[in-house]
Amino acid sequence: QGFTFLQKPYSVEALARYAVAAAGEAGATLSRESAIFLARWVGPDFDALDAEIGKVVAFALGRGEVNEGDIREVCVSRGAVDPFKLAETLVRKDSKACLTLFRRFAAAADPDDYHKLNGAVAWFLRSRIQGKRDAGTVTPRRAAEIFRALSRIDREIKGESRLSPGQVY
Repeated sequence: QGFTFLQKPYSVEALARYAVAAAGEAGATLSRESAIFLARWVGPDFDALDAEIGKVVAFALGRGEVNEGDIREVCVSRGAVDPFKLAETLVRKDSKACLTLFRRFAAAADPDDYHKLNGAVAWFLRSRIQGKRDAGTVTPRRAAEIFRALSRIDREIKGESRLSPGQVY
């Protein structure tokens, strides 16, 4: 299931299973991966998920299959931020996308979520260095720059700073 930073008792898996079934009943196909993305995009609110399923299924009904692009285009994003997507935008230096994701993350994050985010960014970066991610590699210079920043953030979150984790980031 990975990091979801959900604040309510609904699990991403449970919401995704419901989304697949609801889409099927409405005559559309929703893959498990797309359903998980939808659950994270919309968030842990069952009623909001149900409403968004109706919208995205109607949007994609002519094709019969709902994909991530449909979800991004039609559904309202109120959900948890995928920390690995945030890490990818950071590594690519896509500041606009990174800030957008980070603001969404910070709006609902608990202090402990920042530790998880730091770990997710470090894991993603190590995977890129080792060539394990599809999105390509990262230069050694960029990797060192990000690792130094993560180290500083980690020290400050653990108490070397009087700032909140959100302020540190």
